[in-house]
Amino acid sequence: MTLGNMTKLEAFLLPWLRGALNVFRVCIDFISDVFHPLLSFLTRNQVRILCYHRICDLPQTKDAMDSLNVSPAVFAQQMAFLSQNRFNVITLDQFISHRYKNSKPPPKTVIITFDDGYRDNYINAFPILKQYNLEATFFVVTDCIDSTEVFPWLKLGEQSLALSQENKQYWLPLSKQDILDMGAHGASFGSHTRSHCGLGDVDESRAMEELRGSKEQLEQILMRQVKCFSYPYGNFGESVLNLVKAAGYEAAVTIKRGGNTVKSDPFELRRIIISAQDSPTRFKRKVEGIGDWFEYLLPAIGFMQRIVFRRGVE
Repeated sequence: MTLGNMTKLEAFLLPWLRGALNVFRVCIDFISDVFHPLLSFLTRNQVRILCYHRICDLPQTKDAMDSLNVSPAVFAQQMAFLSQNRFNVITLDQFISHRYKNSKPPPKTVIITFDDGYRDNYINAFPILKQYNLEATFFVVTDCIDSTEVFPWLKLGEQSLALSQENKQYWLPLSKQDILDMGAHGASFGSHTRSHCGLGDVDESRAMEELRGSKEQLEQILMRQVKCFSYPYGNFGESVLNLVKAAGYEAAVTIKRGGNTVKSDPFELRRIIISAQDSPTRFKRKVEGIGDWFEYLLPAIGFMQRIVFRRGVE
């Protein structure tokens, strides 16, 4: 639909709907700031696990990962916020140690995680983490390590800008040398299966091979124990959870929203997904836990936004 094909009523309502959405967002930011002291006090002892995927500055490519592409400049601002506001940034392995000792991590503890193992994590994110002396945990799809092709599950179109010679290097998987270099500077690593399959979608023997095989591959590279796992697609149930335990892992992260404590189920740890749409205020809400309930409103806002703006451009 073009503007010329819209009814007069639609053309009249469209700017008002856009304005209403913007006002609603501003109101959420204002309310969260007003109640910030109380809400941040209530959540200060929660451990917040941030979930990143890609750190890149590529143009929007209309691919599945667009919403999860955080630019290096924005990522640097976010890491500066954590550093300047004295957040206690630890790895997931260190959080497991707190659980063993039954000791509470300090207030404002944050864990930075990355899923899949894109090479831009090494090229773009790793130098920024080193700049601010921050450590992170990387969950890697191990069969793709050292591959010269993009991850097969992305199914990028032939015309995708991600496949250009200039951009492809950022979409490639991590290499063994990348992993060793990051590991030598404090990064920890966990498994994201061998092939990125949904463990609930395959039989038990295949699932166990994905779990044990990826763990062994990483341990051979790093020469140390791999303790943590991330469920691909957030796909898990009781049977999958039991397989993860049986494979020798000590903790696993989900994509359920919220914070954690040392009393949380170590195989259902909650994370906060960081996306390309996160403003500084929204990032602050996410990392401090002052807006967990707002996050349930935001998908509905995003849906309304897509409906409203699509009506204006189709």
